[in-house]
Amino acid sequence: MPQNRKLQNLMDGRMAKAMDDGENYGFLPVMIRVDTAAGATNTVALTMDRPFTVVDCKAQNIGGAGGGSDTLQLKNGSSAITDAMDMNIADNVFARAASVDDAQMEIAAAGTLNVVATDGSGSNQMAKLVYITGYYHV
Repeated sequence: MPQNRKLQNLMDGRMAKAMDDGENYGFLPVMIRVDTAAGATNTVALTMDRPFTVVDCKAQNIGGAGGGSDTLQLKNGSSAITDAMDMNIADNVFARAASVDDAQMEIAAAGTLNVVATDGSGSNQMAKLVYITGYYHV
């Protein structure tokens, strides 16, 4: 079967049109999946290769229920993008960010998007699948 060269790189976002403020055309949202480790508090740091704006985040525990004060939060460097999501939920249930700070939601090129999983209960938190939705822009 011949390859469709027009669609060749579409699925990895390299051909997606960038979005800029005030423009009225549509854009492709991008979903980033991040896996966090089980155990103690940990941070997964993603260096963005171009500007990225976070518009939503949801997460689920995998392998078991969360502990009493376990949380998950997105940060732009050290500044909070989302509220601290309560991860004291059952296995396979989703928690969703209730707020996204409009002053921190845009991560600059070469900036760091941090996914911070906090073990507040001391009971060794579960691993998490984190889904971050946003878009790249110019």
